[in-house]
Amino acid sequence: MNNPLQRKISLYFHPRLVEVFQDYDRERFNADLKAGFTVGAIALTLAIAFAISSGAMFTLDRLHSKLIKLGKQLILCGARTQSHLLMEQAGFFEKFEIGNIVGNLDQALERAREILPPSKPVQNIAELPQ
Repeated sequence: MNNPLQRKISLYFHPRLVEVFQDYDRERFNADLKAGFTVGAIALTLAIAFAISSGAMFTLDRLHSKLIKLGKQLILCGARTQSHLLMEQAGFFEKFEIGNIVGNLDQALERAREILPPSKPVQNIAELPQ
């Protein structure tokens, strides 16, 4: 790296993923694992994907099938035009419940509120599962 600009950029660049998992410990992992068993729907945004491959569609299809078997739902949102058209032409969306393909994350969260049963409001933080 002889270019001074490259050196300067590399000093400032660090992947966000590194920051996210910096303080991730066993306790947080266990809490996330427990939450995974209680969740009723997963909203997955495809906004960062510029394109989607057949392998990615296969993986999404397997995830969707597993969630359905568990009585849960997958909500996809934010697919770029090219990805959306490809998935539509492949018949990928036909497997999803009507309304589970939406434009953005806010719509996905609204859809989750529509399809999930209302939860009992928590009156005291001590009531939350550990």
